[in-house]
Amino acid sequence: MEIYKALRKVAVKYYPKEDGFCTVIALAVHTGWSFGKARSVMYKEHGRVDGKGSTIRALNDAFIKYGFKVTMVSLGPYGKTLRTIQRDLAAQGGNYLVYTRGHVVAIKDGSCEDWSNNLLRPSSHPVEFLYELERTT
Repeated sequence: MEIYKALRKVAVKYYPKEDGFCTVIALAVHTGWSFGKARSVMYKEHGRVDGKGSTIRALNDAFIKYGFKVTMVSLGPYGKTLRTIQRDLAAQGGNYLVYTRGHVVAIKDGSCEDWSNNLLRPSSHPVEFLYELERTT
């Protein structure tokens, strides 16, 4: 959660017109990059438009390009929400991208790095896709 808070603080301070930066934060969280570097990579290499979000494909492609294996994980027969998926992933650890409608959440080492963290503001948004990240390089 501390990584998210630091990245958001930079985004708000240095990029005041920026909005919809959950993909940038997800990339920065998992790569260890600064907000500015992750934003630049998404903008220059993956077609992100300032002030707008990005697509699932563009973010996953960025991870693949920079040395990650991205694997879709089955959500099982029953739907999950951000609240329940965080609880499940915290117990098992690992690195994930959790996609809901119009939003992506970074789970790093089992910890949710997002405003929707269960300790901050639990969310019942339904999860649409779940991807596991593994560093290959």
